[in-house]
Amino acid sequence: MKNEMRITMLRKPILLTLIFLISACAGEKNFSVDYINNHPWDIAYCLRQNLNQKGYQTGTPENDAANIMKEMTVSKNGETAGIYWIDKATVGSIGRSVSTHNVQDWAYRDMDAVLHQCKSELDQ
Repeated sequence: MKNEMRITMLRKPILLTLIFLISACAGEKNFSVDYINNHPWDIAYCLRQNLNQKGYQTGTPENDAANIMKEMTVSKNGETAGIYWIDKATVGSIGRSVSTHNVQDWAYRDMDAVLHQCKSELDQ
């Protein structure tokens, strides 16, 4: 009985730690300042190519009003899967990331995998 209780007590902190580590690593990749400022279209192209291979469609990346970010909508079978934001670094900014937003549960794994794949392919 004591051993069962001890194991149960250990499970919760370990599970919470794993959830924290997974959520901290997923959904965003930092690119170098130089790369993201000079090659945002290469990043968008890589995301599009890899998503198309998985059966997703992407909208044309659009600049936001301040022209510091490109936003690209992702869908599959006519249903919105999520959005990629390609944040360009500006003076005084700590941006420089490509991140996923409003991602549906059914698309999260694919969108995150493609993001990590493009980071490793493009920005060494």
